[in-house]
Amino acid sequence: MDINEKIRYGSYILAIDGGGTKTVILAADCVGTIMARLEAGPLNMNGQKEETVQKMLLGAFACLKQQGFAMENCMQIGIGTAGISNPVAAGLLKKICKRAGFLCEPELFGDHETALAAAFPSCKGCILIAGTGSVCMGTGESGILYRAGGYGHLIDDGGSAYFIGREILSAVVQSEDCRAKKTLLVQMVFEHLQIKTTEEMIRWIYQENRTKSDIASLAVLCGAAAEKMDITACGIQDRSADELVKLAKAVLHRIPEEHNLVFAGSVLLKNKEICRRTKEQMLLEFPHLHVKLAEAESAEGTLRLLLKKKGETK
Repeated sequence: MDINEKIRYGSYILAIDGGGTKTVILAADCVGTIMARLEAGPLNMNGQKEETVQKMLLGAFACLKQQGFAMENCMQIGIGTAGISNPVAAGLLKKICKRAGFLCEPELFGDHETALAAAFPSCKGCILIAGTGSVCMGTGESGILYRAGGYGHLIDDGGSAYFIGREILSAVVQSEDCRAKKTLLVQMVFEHLQIKTTEEMIRWIYQENRTKSDIASLAVLCGAAAEKMDITACGIQDRSADELVKLAKAVLHRIPEEHNLVFAGSVLLKNKEICRRTKEQMLLEFPHLHVKLAEAESAEGTLRLLLKKKGETK
């Protein structure tokens, strides 16, 4: 039976992971075999307007329906994202799913739960995430969850893509008004934003619809400039790694029996220098630590948690 027949005649489950940059949706059969993957816009219940969340999710569900996944055939929905502990946010997600035509009520998970489930089948271990935001979480044999960071871009998120993007923009203005040394980042930012002056950059930053994802998207420029030995960019990378090390140490010191650390998120997976420096510093203090890069995305963790709720294993 091909995939279209499976969809047409069988039920499916839906696993959703909402992040600061994008939302990943997985449609799987009832034993966890992934049949379709879809990407949509960001999902963050702490910072987005209700209408934005609703428009994004309803649009994604409509795309699924076009691929043959009828809403009434969905047996389970799992949504993992930040901010679901807020009853208002949880109620909104349930309302959106009902409006879309799903007959089942969604299971809601914190983004820390899905990240851990994706990295460790047992859900025990430690994970350091540096994407749009940053957080470190770990669970030892006691089952107690320990966490450091993850409190949002206004007061936290050290070492994240947003942190790097903000540092880049700060470096540009300080270079331009002679507070700091000249840096390749000035021209790189101007070219990336298709602008010519600092004034244009400031207008871009403070536009009403500017998002933290927009700022975070600039982080890739840091790696490119650092490869050309730009001192400013290298300094930003060092500070990013230092912030991430603080997060991981804060958690691992509370779980002395844990010797596994997974790196996840775009900063650690794509910026080799930040990854190297972070790992190097961690091993100085935890020489027996086993560090590896995440192989599964958080949406797969959502799927794993759904299957566990059903008492099934893939």
